[in-house]
Amino acid sequence: NEVLPLKTGSKIAVVGDACAAVHDAETLMKRWDLGDYYVVGGSGRVVAARIPSVLDALWDADIVGVAGDDLDAALAAAAGADVVVACGGAATTEAADRATLRLDNHDFLTALVAGVDAPVVLVALAPGAIVLPQADAAAAALVCFLCGEATGLALADVLLGRKEPGPWRRVPEGPSSTPSTRYIFIGRRPLRRTAARDATSKRGRDGTALRGRRLPVHRGRARRLPRY
Repeated sequence: NEVLPLKTGSKIAVVGDACAAVHDAETLMKRWDLGDYYVVGGSGRVVAARIPSVLDALWDADIVGVAGDDLDAALAAAAGADVVVACGGAATTEAADRATLRLDNHDFLTALVAGVDAPVVLVALAPGAIVLPQADAAAAALVCFLCGEATGLALADVLLGRKEPGPWRRVPEGPSSTPSTRYIFIGRRPLRRTAARDATSKRGRDGTALRGRRLPVHRGRARRLPRY
């Protein structure tokens, strides 16, 4: 769109606690079920020693104001900016449901988007599905799903136009609305089912058809693949 990537020389205000969220690896390692804005809690997590925040990674941008989730401070920081990068986040863990799909600073983001004059780019550090109604009034929204140790660097590269986000996604804004392209997702492109892939998946490594073949299992027994 007209805001992203951020234009060279733009004066940027970076607001929201999530923009400078600290990854405390030492604390995370004391409990298996702890997570943060960068890594999920649980048995399958990978805890990096250090993760640069969004603010850390924007070191070469022209930042004219920085603030956390204090609305007055954020509005003051945004006063002289051409564009405002506003971050929010949420954390989750294995074997527990989140109490809400909102970001932790939902109310702050709502008030900020309504009260600032400069265009706002929302950056969401999401652990899964989220609701982001503030995007209706924002100039753009960038969502990163638990991007790990490259979180800040990846988001900065997309914000500044050094990298293309991948892949672009059309995301419905509501049950009966038309798709929107304002949301950008960083992640892997899902595999698409094709006739060639389906044909390959039904054959063994030697190229022979799997369906109906007898396959050995333990204790000398054998079974046939079911027909679907």
